[in-house]
Amino acid sequence: MATDLILAASRVKNVMPYKFESTNINVYSFEQALYHCYKYWKESWDEIFIKDNFISWVREELEMSFIATEIVKMKSIRNLKDRIIAFLSIVYYFDDEELNVLENEIQEWQNQSQSEKLKEKGDALIAIGSYEKAIIAYKAVLSYDKKNYSAFNNIGVGYMYMEKYAKAKKWFLRAFKSCNKNDKSIIFNIIEACVCNNDFDSAEKYITLIDKNCVDGKIFCFKGEVEFGRGNFQKAIEYYKHAISEGDSFAVFKLVDAYEKQGEFDMAIRVLDTFDNKDIETLVRKSIVYEHAFDFSSAVRCIEKALLYDKSSVELWIYLARYYRLNNNFVKAEGAVCTALRYSRDDFAASLEMAKIKRAQGKVREYRMVILKLFKNLKNEYRDIYL
Repeated sequence: MATDLILAASRVKNVMPYKFESTNINVYSFEQALYHCYKYWKESWDEIFIKDNFISWVREELEMSFIATEIVKMKSIRNLKDRIIAFLSIVYYFDDEELNVLENEIQEWQNQSQSEKLKEKGDALIAIGSYEKAIIAYKAVLSYDKKNYSAFNNIGVGYMYMEKYAKAKKWFLRAFKSCNKNDKSIIFNIIEACVCNNDFDSAEKYITLIDKNCVDGKIFCFKGEVEFGRGNFQKAIEYYKHAISEGDSFAVFKLVDAYEKQGEFDMAIRVLDTFDNKDIETLVRKSIVYEHAFDFSSAVRCIEKALLYDKSSVELWIYLARYYRLNNNFVKAEGAVCTALRYSRDDFAASLEMAKIKRAQGKVREYRMVILKLFKNLKNEYRDIYL
């Protein structure tokens, strides 16, 4: 199916992108479409590259009528593996070794049952953050296996990522009932959904279902979460310490939160000092503690150190600008924001920080100009998405 080498590039300077529905990814050239097919075939195997609107985009937007005609011919290829390989071979973009590897991968996948294929598709969609489509794939698994507790659980996970905790709990409970109530990981998921939904009484109820002899640090961390949510910070601290002693590293940051709530900022910093002082996440978290303690100079030093390890992080430059602003060092604050905007020209958070700096300086007119620009961009973005 491979043709002579064709220059797979549009002659049009400003190309309207094609958006793949499965991954929400825009592509601007035929090469990008090829790469998308190669990398994300598992996420999009049921809508891949032979849709009429994709063919029209190739023909009209990229002005590649010959390629479009060749793709139309592929509609008659029934076997998915053959169709994908034919599409990827339409120009010499991938070498034979790359195609052979993919062909074997697809062949192995095709030998699985339909429910296994859909489950793998859901997993792949979860991995790229396409949670709604992942849930659809997992629900499709249930049409083949109505009592598949793994699918129930995975649907709940999808809703957790979407912060729809009540729905997540409902699906976790279905998974719990279907697995004969013997899967500890599902109970943990139920507890987490309850905690995130501020339903601490239910969380406590499911914690008691865990074997009393269980020494998993997660249990003590969840007990800490329940007490933290109820405002019992000292109790929460004790549980978090117990969780850490049982190897739950997540509990360390929760312990920091609890000390902060108690106003024990020195203790919070002391906990964070046990981490690698080159870890960016730890340095950022430490800066936030200093901010809450109104020690903005120390917060600045933390972010300046973090920038030594990632100078192009827009998020770090925004943090730096914020702490400079709170410390009334407006010149350096503006400089930090300008650096952030150099790395990401229309970054909303950076532009909003610039507006805050202008307002703190009393520059009302400039503040309003930045805010108006932000609203204009939001309006245009809204139209692009919904209209």
